[in-house]
Amino acid sequence: METHTPEVSDFIVYNETYKIWICSQHGYAIINLKTHLRDEHKGLSVAERQQLVNRHRHEQVASAHEVPRPPPHQTPIPGLAAPIPAFLSTIHSCGNVSRNVDTTKQHARKCHQWKKTEEQPELWTQVFAQTFFVSGGLTRYFAVRMPTGTPMPTPTAGPSSVRSARHTQPRQEEPLYGVHVPPPVPPLDSRAQEVVQRLKDRVNRMYAAHEAEMEKMDATILKQDRTGWYSRTKWQQHLAGRNLKHLAHATRLPEKNEPGLIEIIRVFDRLASYCLDGLSTLD
Repeated sequence: METHTPEVSDFIVYNETYKIWICSQHGYAIINLKTHLRDEHKGLSVAERQQLVNRHRHEQVASAHEVPRPPPHQTPIPGLAAPIPAFLSTIHSCGNVSRNVDTTKQHARKCHQWKKTEEQPELWTQVFAQTFFVSGGLTRYFAVRMPTGTPMPTPTAGPSSVRSARHTQPRQEEPLYGVHVPPPVPPLDSRAQEVVQRLKDRVNRMYAAHEAEMEKMDATILKQDRTGWYSRTKWQQHLAGRNLKHLAHATRLPEKNEPGLIEIIRVFDRLASYCLDGLSTLD
């Protein structure tokens, strides 16, 4: 007698925009559905797992490296774990998102030559973020827009990752979408779309002009350097209009993977010490 397998509640969400499967019970994207069901859903029978595989058999799925990072400040993606507090770079063309403030600081120093000042104490802003994948070096956070009034929790509190966060939650047998997604915004008419596009273009031009201006060395920056040495070398005039990023890169200390530069500094230090020692022999 043939045994009938009851219908299984489908907790696999297919996101057509990014061509991925999302396990809403675990809160992350998966590449191999059959393997995931076998390893992570041992409570399902073979027939039940096969039922889910057959249900999603004809859906096209991209590889992990083909999945693009969503643009910032979109609504949370259904099926993924609830957004966590993170830090988004305020450099318009960067888009780096990290849940660790120390990692964010390192990125700002290395990639944007940031130094903490009264005028610019931070080069990032706090946001909520999600990630599609949580293992295998594929974790890439992206900022999402939460409903107005959502409190921002302390980033260091609670689980340190999506994977650890889901293990602290009781197992859910029904689909878990993690967040309440607000209703979609009604589409704009053509005139409103033109206005929005003009505003976006204007903002992009302002950002580009600002970043270009910040990269240039203004002669007024060096007005306080009026020592005899600066007056003799005329560095104020020579560096005026130069690219600050290039100057910062050229004057940085060498990295561990630059043995040639490290050796040059060591030899120069020895040469300088030798010259200074020779001053004692002069009358």
